Amino acid sequence: MRGSDGQGVSGGGEGGNVFRCRPQGTGCTRYATGFWNPFALTFFAGTHLISIDDHPEVRPPNRLLDLIEGADFGFKYKYGRAADHPFVAWKGELPGTLSMINGVGEGVTGVVTGATAALPPDYGDAVIVASWSDRRIETHHLRPHGASLKGKMSILVQGQRVSPRRIGCRSRRQRVFHRLGHASL
Repeated sequence: MRGSDGQGVSGGGEGGNVFRCRPQGTGCTRYATGFWNPFALTFFAGTHLISIDDHPEVRPPNRLLDLIEGADFGFKYKYGRAADHPFVAWKGELPGTLSMINGVGEGVTGVVTGATAALPPDYGDAVIVASWSDRRIETHHLRPHGASLKGKMSILVQGQRVSPRRIGCRSRRQRVFHRLGHASL
């Protein structure tokens, strides 16, 4: 990957990566590595960059992650697509790899922070995750755990007619919206 200033980042064999650059596209750097399929970035409490990572087919769960600069979350593509290789970590079980905050539902489609949404104050310490395969919207109340976070999951809404395809907030202190698949609530 190369930024507009010509500065590049290369690699080989690591898992998926999250990169950082300035708004002009300069200063491109690898922020964290070891993902299967990272997506849906959001900031929590102003300092924690949160992401969801999809899992390889044989290694659930999907992961809610606190992205720490320079972190390795354990997936290494150079060992193949199977996540059950002995040199691949999914829960921080190998030296030099970090664990997840929490497992999240199957088929996750997004994450927002409770503090940015127009939700009651008791959601200020939470992130909200949409899971279309499990037909639910989850809340993960987060708390400090060393330099990172841990959380407790609860289900905000779930049902046969719930199939959230996207979740987000238009701007700070706005209502959470979600796009439903085949049916509405």
